Amino acid sequence: MNRLLVSAAALAVLCVAGAAQAAGLSLTQGQVISRTAGKVTLHDYVTTTGGAAQVVESDRLVVFDVPGNAPQNNEFKAFVDSLGKPVEAVIISHGHEHHWLGADTLFPGVKIYSTDADSINGEQGKKDLEGARAAMGPEMVPYTSVPAVEQLEAGQKSLAGVNYEFTVLPELGAAVISLPDENMAMVHHLGYVGVHVPMPPFDARLEQLEKLLKDGCVWIAAGHGYPAEADLFLSGVADYYDFVSRAVKEAGSPEKAKEMIVERYPDYELVPLLDAFLPMLMGK
Repeated sequence: MNRLLVSAAALAVLCVAGAAQAAGLSLTQGQVISRTAGKVTLHDYVTTTGGAAQVVESDRLVVFDVPGNAPQNNEFKAFVDSLGKPVEAVIISHGHEHHWLGADTLFPGVKIYSTDADSINGEQGKKDLEGARAAMGPEMVPYTSVPAVEQLEAGQKSLAGVNYEFTVLPELGAAVISLPDENMAMVHHLGYVGVHVPMPPFDARLEQLEKLLKDGCVWIAAGHGYPAEADLFLSGVADYYDFVSRAVKEAGSPEKAKEMIVERYPDYELVPLLDAFLPMLMGK
């Protein structure tokens, strides 16, 4: 994890650890980091492999994404069950299958929504499911159905008594789910801390994160990696993007750039993604 975030994330983990143990849970596939504002708590389940899914708790629960493979999905579901409240809805942040695989199996009978429903429903979803089963195997992806997802329009929506603002940024392939009353947000494809996902253009993604801070956001969770205080999250992403940019300019080859980045961020997960992004960033 980025050194800037060690103290903030460690404190949040310690705060939730007692609650998880009290509920009889032994988390081995991930950890839960929580932030409370008033009567609303945003729980972030961060997996050991860099994935993440969230639960917003009020008098009811709203689930945002699932980790996407059976061991992590099952542990995430156990945590959700431990909260002892009904799940009102499941929201899928975007169409990438690792955010929705098994959602209908975990939460049968619960309505599932997404602003990217067309990318999940129909033939595309079936292809993505089959591809995931072929790549990871039926033990990791035992699911045989694609969730039936209802279209959720961008804009304001109230769920379980909590107000949300859904923003889609198609030019960046990104999405932001804000809780304006609680000054919290969940971001996708803008930047991450704790995982290697150097998605260009860096400046445009940082601009969106800076906008969240200007609008009063104080806590940011993401679709991968760790959540943090908004200013620390932004500085961590900015530091990462700056170093990746320098490595790309100085390394001479994707292999050398990867070596430099991994040395600088030895605890970051999803290292294989550098093999996909760095040749693109270097035009090779």
